[in-house]
Amino acid sequence: MATHQGRIQPTYTPLGLGIQLEKRANIFTNSPFVKKLIPILSIIFVAVIAWGVITQGLGQFQAIKNSEQLRTGLIAEVVANNLAKAQDADAANSILPVAPSVQDLKLSIPKNVNYNGQSIMVADNSGIISASTPETVGFVGRQISQVLMGANVANSQSAGAYNQTITLQNGVVAFMQKVELASHKLTIYVWQKESYLNQLWWADIGTSLSLAVVTTFVLMLMTIGFMMQVAHSNRAEAIIEATGNHLNRTLDRGNSGLWDWDIARGHIFWSSSMFDILGLKKYRHVLSYGEIKSILHDDDKGIITELNELIESGGKVFDREFRMLHANGEWIWFHIRGEIVKEEYEATIRLVGVTSDITETKAIEARSDLADMYLSQAIENISEGFVMWDNDRNLVMCNKKFQQFFKLKPKDVRKGTHQDDVFAAGQEIITKNVIVLDDYSEDGHSAYEYLLADNRWLHISERTTQNGSIVSVGTDISHIKRHESKLVESEKELIETVQDLERTKRELETKQSQLEVYADRANSANRAKTEFLANMSHELRTPLNAIIGFSELIQNETYGKIEEGRYVEYAGDIHKSGEHLLLVINDILDMSKIESGNMQLEMQKVELTEVANSCMRIVSGRASEHNINLDMNIENGLYINADKRALKQILLNLLSNAVKFSHEGGHVSLNAQNFGDGIQIQIADDGIGMSAESLANIGKPFAQVGSQLTKNHDGTGLGLSISKSLTEMHGGSLDVQSQLDNGTKVSLSLPRYKKVRTA
Repeated sequence: MATHQGRIQPTYTPLGLGIQLEKRANIFTNSPFVKKLIPILSIIFVAVIAWGVITQGLGQFQAIKNSEQLRTGLIAEVVANNLAKAQDADAANSILPVAPSVQDLKLSIPKNVNYNGQSIMVADNSGIISASTPETVGFVGRQISQVLMGANVANSQSAGAYNQTITLQNGVVAFMQKVELASHKLTIYVWQKESYLNQLWWADIGTSLSLAVVTTFVLMLMTIGFMMQVAHSNRAEAIIEATGNHLNRTLDRGNSGLWDWDIARGHIFWSSSMFDILGLKKYRHVLSYGEIKSILHDDDKGIITELNELIESGGKVFDREFRMLHANGEWIWFHIRGEIVKEEYEATIRLVGVTSDITETKAIEARSDLADMYLSQAIENISEGFVMWDNDRNLVMCNKKFQQFFKLKPKDVRKGTHQDDVFAAGQEIITKNVIVLDDYSEDGHSAYEYLLADNRWLHISERTTQNGSIVSVGTDISHIKRHESKLVESEKELIETVQDLERTKRELETKQSQLEVYADRANSANRAKTEFLANMSHELRTPLNAIIGFSELIQNETYGKIEEGRYVEYAGDIHKSGEHLLLVINDILDMSKIESGNMQLEMQKVELTEVANSCMRIVSGRASEHNINLDMNIENGLYINADKRALKQILLNLLSNAVKFSHEGGHVSLNAQNFGDGIQIQIADDGIGMSAESLANIGKPFAQVGSQLTKNHDGTGLGLSISKSLTEMHGGSLDVQSQLDNGTKVSLSLPRYKKVRTA
């Protein structure tokens, strides 16, 4: 400590001087307002450019939309005018007016018209779409309300008709133009997809957007150049700060801290890394010994006493481990290694050194000691004998089980005792057998069997470690040896049993060959039955067609009035019976094709709603006669990969059965929805139902599953069997749930249509 004019002048260590320079480096700032202003102005300019591009883009989009709406309206008027002329020409030529076809619609469009994403449809007075172009799958023949999702489209003469935007059934957003030809009972619909407007808009705004991007890019380059110049000017300022922080960063990376302890004054300088290690907030570099002592562990507070003893003895190096309290309440282990320093210009003694965080090392040592303890306990408590020899065959360690096997005393198994001496002190080994190991055994692995003097057998497995030590594990196999003798006696009995089994096998093979002959005969009889039914059905259809035709002529009195009314009534009965018999024959033919494997399915994408509507219309007549309410609820957009005729036959059979077995004024429903990876169709009625005994016959040909109360219903009993077989041919399943007098519910599970991408 130096004096000047009678006052104590502070002295600085090299590290303390670096800290003071670090604090004073903050005054070297150069025009911070200007450095921040330039980037802000650049951002404002970019925002103005972006605002201009957005405003211009919105205006251009509205202009494009207005133009396309006007164009859509003109196309609608031209198509309507041409179709009206075509209808008038047909009327002038005495041709009955019919709804325009797709070809008629294409001819009504001028040849030089570009669709540009527009679609045109023609609907008749009942709302059925008769023509559509471009041809869209599933539109022709459907209700226009289904396509428009129930949207009410204004006529061309209505105000704001060109601005009407709707969402179609397939999810496409478009604006619609509608023109009504009241005199011809036709309506023309023209719509334009909004996605096409986006394409036109992007093509139109591309140039402006490119210019804006280039301008922004150039401006950003200029701003980056300016910021680089600012960074270059700040580099000189950073050198001073880096000088003070360099040492701290080095210590942080090594998870270490620097101590400069003025022992006489009790002042301790800490580097910033010490605060980080202890999770403390840095408030100053120089601390008092009292502050340090407050976070020292009680067992380590004698560090000052040890340091004074080292100074008194003239020692120079101080090396010690101690603990300090972390901010989270945990104890951190440190290792300090320092040197006692007394400079000539200083009148005080200091300890200068480096502390390292050794908490993890201490934890590893603790875990290692704990692991060694667990390993020793595990070896001691296993049921096998364990022993380890070094590469000179001297004892390293063994457990109590090994001592019990060979009846060794503690003095016989002292560490370092040779293997020969250990075995010589134990009970005698009567027999030692070498076990031959297979080719897949590891190198350095050998096995033996020992017969000891007390008639116990041991299996010894030896392995050589990488350092040449030998580990042996011995297992008591006396009970196994006893079982081996019993196995020899059982072997003879097993041989006799095998011989009996071989004789039984030969007898079974003889019976199997006989069963195969009987099975072939049964299959031949079944094929003969199927062929007979098919041939008989074909032979009956020809005269039945004649009976049905002639009875229909008599019933309708085509060739003259029949005086006797009963003949007309009889002819109607003949006609009805003939049609019923023809349906029976057709069912027999279908069943024969299915059983013989000749039924071929033509798979295609089928819309479920279309097929269900057709089936509902067919059964609606019979349902009306008995005042039965029909209800259908099908999710939109359900498609099935199926044979359309077979799918219609399945639904028609099930709906017919539901109507047939329903009470007067009953209710029949058809519901369909997505279910997992397929589609589930449910047909339910509240009719007479079926008993548990009847449900057991579901799907059996010619089995009518009704009770005595349903015998008045006609039918062959093939409907459910054919429906079940056709459903399974589609890869689906049919399930029937019913209770007597509580109705019936039939559930169909069919695979959903999935488009396959081909190479």
